[in-house]
Amino acid sequence: MKITWDNIDEFRFNHNGDFRRKGTSYILREGDSGCDGCKKPYFANKFQLNQGKGAYCDNKCQTNFNHPLKGLTGENSPNYGQVPHNKGKKTSKETRVKLSKLRRGKNNPNYGKGHLYTGKNNNNWKGGVKDCLMMIYFIYTNWLFGDIPKKSIR
Repeated sequence: MKITWDNIDEFRFNHNGDFRRKGTSYILREGDSGCDGCKKPYFANKFQLNQGKGAYCDNKCQTNFNHPLKGLTGENSPNYGQVPHNKGKKTSKETRVKLSKLRRGKNNPNYGKGHLYTGKNNNNWKGGVKDCLMMIYFIYTNWLFGDIPKKSIR
C-alpha cells in the first residue's frame, strides 16, 4: 500500500516494530527494499510477504514491472510475423445460415431463460413505475393525442 497523506493517519505503531491498520500487520519497506518496481517506500502486508508476495506497492506497479512480455515489442515479440488464421477471410453465406440455424430454439443458450432477467429479477430493477409518474404520463399522452383539451392543462 502506497504511503499517502490520506492513509498515514490510519496506521499505528506496534510494540513488535510493525505497523497496524484495521487489524492487519504491515511492514514499512523503504530504501533498497522498497517497491521492486518504482523503489518508493510503501507498507507491505506482513502476511503476504511471508507467502512470497507483496513485493510491489500497488497493482499498477506490479503490472508495469512484472509483466512477462514487458519490453517485447516488434521483432522481440513471440508473435512477431505470425498472421492470424482468419485474416482476410470472410464467412460464407452458407456458413452463416448454418450457424444461424444451429442457435435457434432449444439450442440457443438463453432459450427459456427470459423470466430470469425480467422485472424484479433484473439487476437494474429500481422498484417499477411509480403511480405519480404513471399519472403524468397518462395526462401527457392524452394531451398530445387530443383526448384532453390543451387549454385545461395550462
